[in-house]
Amino acid sequence: MTTSENLSDELRRQVAMPLDDAARAQIEQAMTQLEAMLNSLPLGLAFFDRELRYVRVNAELARLHNRPAEAHIGQTLEAVLPQVAATLRPYIEQVFATGIGIHDIEISTPRASDPSKIAHTLASWYPVKVDNDTVLVGAVVQDITARKRAEAALARSEQRFRRVVDSRPVGVLFADMVGRISDANQSLLDLLGYEREMLIGTPWATLTPPEYAEADAQATAELLSTGSVAPYAKEYLRSDGSRVPVLVGATMLQTDPAAGGFEAVAFVIDNSARNQAEMALRQSEQRFRALSDAGVLGVIIADATGRIVEANAAFLQLIGLSDADLRDGVTWQDLTPSEGTALDNERNALLKRQGAVPAYEKEFLRRDGSRVTVLVGAALTDATLALAWVLCLILARVSAPKNGCNGCRLSLHASPRPSRLPRCAR
Repeated sequence: MTTSENLSDELRRQVAMPLDDAARAQIEQAMTQLEAMLNSLPLGLAFFDRELRYVRVNAELARLHNRPAEAHIGQTLEAVLPQVAATLRPYIEQVFATGIGIHDIEISTPRASDPSKIAHTLASWYPVKVDNDTVLVGAVVQDITARKRAEAALARSEQRFRRVVDSRPVGVLFADMVGRISDANQSLLDLLGYEREMLIGTPWATLTPPEYAEADAQATAELLSTGSVAPYAKEYLRSDGSRVPVLVGATMLQTDPAAGGFEAVAFVIDNSARNQAEMALRQSEQRFRALSDAGVLGVIIADATGRIVEANAAFLQLIGLSDADLRDGVTWQDLTPSEGTALDNERNALLKRQGAVPAYEKEFLRRDGSRVTVLVGAALTDATLALAWVLCLILARVSAPKNGCNGCRLSLHASPRPSRLPRCAR
């Protein structure tokens, strides 16, 4: 017996109406056509009798239940879906009692084919009536698992985006395609000194000083052609007329795919601290250069091998060297008497540990072989260079070579002797 015969027999039983062979044939033909139609639908369909037994299911519902259609017929709801029968039964009983359908109820259950995963369905129930009497209840079930996953992914994405928008260090500004501001986060409002109501609807261009109009025009062209703008530096006008330096980057968001609607979202970072740091660095370099050029201190910069790559005039004059001598490859070790190596080794270890060496007294060899007593301090400027300052303590202590020994005389053009000083003093 086919499932269409089950359904026609159930209908006949419910209405207690005898059918002749011709009428039965017509019903069966109609049911066969209905069978083909129902099995082609992407919706799960089922019919229940008053005992809540399955009378008919289509192929899609059988797939959702991971159970052959024939295995449903005559089985109760509890036998087929024990895990959700208590949830579904009240809906079906209500339709039998009232004759009114129930629509779009979301049901989440363990997936029949893999209980470790959750399946989401949207179910509706409707009465099948004969002479205004509900003889069966039909169920329509739509698998919405993929849609729910997409919704969950969208919710997670929106939550991440909202966290970015609400983050205090980054200002976020939204604008439509004609440049009117549609929204901004609190960080941007605080940065520019605006209340939200004052800023919404304001043209983006009014926040920009005139001299940045060309840069903004180029950024807008880039945004329209590529969908994003690499961060660039500019200034914004605050509500009080003052200016704030910022870094701005932007991207396009599609707001209405059907209508092709877009909006721009800009990320704004306050660049004041960076600008102030760069200015302070420039001032520091200017002060250092002024001190170096004043001739009060000797200043040298050496690389990791101890080779002196730069020296100011005060140091060159103190030691009796020239820029040409430096180009020939003079090292810190060449300028240090052999008995000063141990002290320099000690300071080298300290420099490696701490990145700086407190002032200490030592001697340098001058070009003519005489010695000069100096106070020296050093600091690493990066991984490859070190800076040392040199202060002549007592110019009168510039002396001739001790004991008439010429072995310590600096030879700038002979073959270099092995370096004795550790590389730290650079």
